[in-house]
Amino acid sequence: MNFTWFASAYGNDDAMFRVATLVQMIGVVILIFGLPVSFEAAAHGESPNNMLMVLGYVVMRVPLIALWLRAARQDPAHRRIDTAYAVTIAIAQVAWVLSAIAGLTTVVTVAILVLLATAEMVVPIILERRLGRPPWNAGHVAERFSLLTLIVLGEVIAATTSAVTALTGEDGWSPAAVAITASGLVLATAFWWAYFLIPSRIILERWPERTYAWRYAHLPIFGAIAAVGAGLRIAATAVAEQELSTLQIALALAIPVAAAPGGRRRSALRRRH
Repeated sequence: MNFTWFASAYGNDDAMFRVATLVQMIGVVILIFGLPVSFEAAAHGESPNNMLMVLGYVVMRVPLIALWLRAARQDPAHRRIDTAYAVTIAIAQVAWVLSAIAGLTTVVTVAILVLLATAEMVVPIILERRLGRPPWNAGHVAERFSLLTLIVLGEVIAATTSAVTALTGEDGWSPAAVAITASGLVLATAFWWAYFLIPSRIILERWPERTYAWRYAHLPIFGAIAAVGAGLRIAATAVAEQELSTLQIALALAIPVAAAPGGRRRSALRRRH
């Protein structure tokens, strides 16, 4: 989100911007290697925090500090808010590293992670209300988030394909395999349809103060769409191994579908009368 925020305002596509983007991509790769460790630890009641994951996050964010500072130097009109973003990100990264090396109990560590994540979402709102907004472009921001939504929807199709391939590879096509395939395609299409019913660019241009509600509404949307793909894999696995009940399979799909595009995003942008 912060990268999109910066790129919309100052993404000039020069050499420094491209190199910084590449470094952030490396950070994403490092973070991905840390995620399975985090989930494995959480599954055993241990702290989900680990240094590999935090290191990836730091590598992702440090280039943004340099980019925000460069923007502050070259854009005097927005120097205060640009500098504030750089300082905030730097402080946050120090806090994330300390959370990984402190060796605290699981409960305390989880509480700190929640606190840090909340702070990273709340502080920018406070800063922009006091210091003004960077010169972001509503159309560009709406397009970036829309593209990421399409990528996540692609994950649903990929998960459906992978699950059905594994299922049909063992037993061939069956009514269950057809139902899972159809469900994945219909759900992905319905999410896509519902998401783009809302004219985000027009709304953000008309009511820029609602941008934070709009962007944060995407967090549960992205998570829910990805979880639908996981639910389809669960359904395929259940058909093959028959270890889950119909209720469990239904909940694995019904819960993420209920949280996906539509209600949450519409409520974040609802017009006041």
